[in-house]
Formats: sequence, C-alpha cells, structure tokens
Amino acid sequence: MDKDLQDLADLLGARERLIQARNSLLVPIKEMKQVGLGESAEKLEQACKSSILALEQEIKAIEAGLLAIVEGDQK
Repeated sequence: MDKDLQDLADLLGARERLIQARNSLLVPIKEMKQVGLGESAEKLEQACKSSILALEQEIKAIEAGLLAIVEGDQK
C-alpha cells in the first residue's frame, strides 16, 4: 500500500511538471494570438509543435499509470 502511495505521489509530481512545461510553451502562443501577432504565433507554434505533442503524450502515459494504480488498489 505504501509503495502505491509513493508511486502515485511521484507520478502526480511528474504530471504536474509536464503540464507546467507544456503551458510554458502554449501560453506565449495564445498571448501572441490575442494581441494580433497571429503570424508570429503560428511560426512559434510550428517550432514547438513536436515538443508540445511529446509532452501531451507523456502526460497521457502518466495518467494511464495513475489510473492503473488506482484501479489496482480497488481490487
């Protein structure tokens, strides 16, 4: 049981850091679009696209791991 709690804490921490990293890429793009710098925002979005996709995949993988721990604990 204690190992599951530690695993949950570790995964939640990693998930939070990945979300912060993704947001640090997405927020400036969104802000640029809001102030009318759409062309620059598109260039930045293209430059960061693979990084954003990789972060989203890792977040989903961690969420699957969290779900597996929770479902395993309920059995």
